[in-house]
Amino acid sequence: MDIASIKCLINSISRFVHLVSSQTSKRIPIQKDYRTIVDVLKLLKSLLDEVVDFKIPSDDILYKECDELDMAVNGAREFMEKWSPKSSKILSVSANLLFR
Repeated sequence: MDIASIKCLINSISRFVHLVSSQTSKRIPIQKDYRTIVDVLKLLKSLLDEVVDFKIPSDDILYKECDELDMAVNGAREFMEKWSPKSSKILSVSANLLFR
């Protein structure tokens, strides 16, 4: 493997951070949680930038973890992009009906 998985993760983090910071009209109930995630991801991104810039030796385990985290970050971003108040209400009603 090469450093491409780290660069992909850095890109995904940047896209997620940009999406969360550009959300002004769409209030997601877990917006506070997303902001906390952004804070953590910004710290991780700084570290990953150093790994890439200084060509710090890494191994297959790091690349595998970066691939998995990249999928999680992209999943969170896709969820946030697709979320709407109407779909949230539908899911809420469905959950209430299932757990009665």
